[in-house]
Amino acid sequence: MANTWTDYGINRMLDITFRSATGPTACSVRLLTNLTGADVDAENFADLNEVSAGNGYSTGGETVTLDSSGFDVLADDTGNSRQYLQLADVQWTASGGSIAAAGAALVMTDGGTAKVWAIFDFGGTVTATAGGTFTLQNCELRVGV
Repeated sequence: MANTWTDYGINRMLDITFRSATGPTACSVRLLTNLTGADVDAENFADLNEVSAGNGYSTGGETVTLDSSGFDVLADDTGNSRQYLQLADVQWTASGGSIAAAGAALVMTDGGTAKVWAIFDFGGTVTATAGGTFTLQNCELRVGV
């Protein structure tokens, strides 16, 4: 699964780490219909298209805590000068019909400001049919070169 930090997400991480800015305690993981407008410059959620609510998906997605239960720091890849953060598995179960087709997921924080921190590209659209489970699994964000 392709992934990327947004410029905004990198900036906020640096603010929190090096400027003692107050960081959020949770984030939401939301499904997008497609990646139109979603790239490293994507900052405002209002510019993107969340999948329609219904059949097991709620507007606003799922909440993930910003701690070791929501994210895991994977082994240090010193040979390539990078670290990886792995998002905890997030899932939705389709009931009463299919969850709308999604082409990507995003991580956003900062409460009501609706700022996008990271995007996961599915490489095409996927759908969970009635009774099926839509699971984001092994989603990694690389930190470093």
